[in-house]
Amino acid sequence: MSKWDKFKFNKQQIIIVVILMIIVFMAAGKYSDYMQNAAGNNDGLILSQVEATSSESSGQILVHVKGAVENPGVFTLPVGSRVVDAIDMAVATDEADLQAINLAKIVSDQDEIIVPVKVQAVPVEDGQAEATSTLGYDSEAGDGKISINSASSQQLQTLSGIGPAKADAIISYRQNNGRFSSIEDIKKVSGIGDSTFEKIKGSITVE
Repeated sequence: MSKWDKFKFNKQQIIIVVILMIIVFMAAGKYSDYMQNAAGNNDGLILSQVEATSSESSGQILVHVKGAVENPGVFTLPVGSRVVDAIDMAVATDEADLQAINLAKIVSDQDEIIVPVKVQAVPVEDGQAEATSTLGYDSEAGDGKISINSASSQQLQTLSGIGPAKADAIISYRQNNGRFSSIEDIKKVSGIGDSTFEKIKGSITVE
């Protein structure tokens, strides 16, 4: 092997080494980015967990009270407080139906308490009395169908597949978004899908 051949061989080795170093540096860079992203995700997860538990660990919780109260909003309460304590802070209105909710229930951090209004009886032309909500709409249509725009929680629970939670969700939705334009709009309420709608569509109205 000549001196020139030996020089060419060493030059090839150098090129291979350079290529390998470039590959190593690129891999190291990608690994570093991956570790930084993973650390960022972990930090976000840890932060979320800390935020969710920080209130309780400090001996306090945050509760959202709305509905028939004078001061709706988020209130800070000691851990172990009950629904009645949260409502006392929000100040129930004269229309609040406190008999419809469990005042003795212990509340947890991030709980939402909806204070319902009383169902009032008003006279109609034929001398009968029908239930109406404080929204001012007929709670039950003349054809016997339940009006999702005005029915009380108890009336909504007479519908197939509608329990207390879904009834309260319907009332909360119309309080925050206004009247339902069509019976199909009830599917916009969380927890009410196509299957539930098929069960109740013949029994509800927006009148």
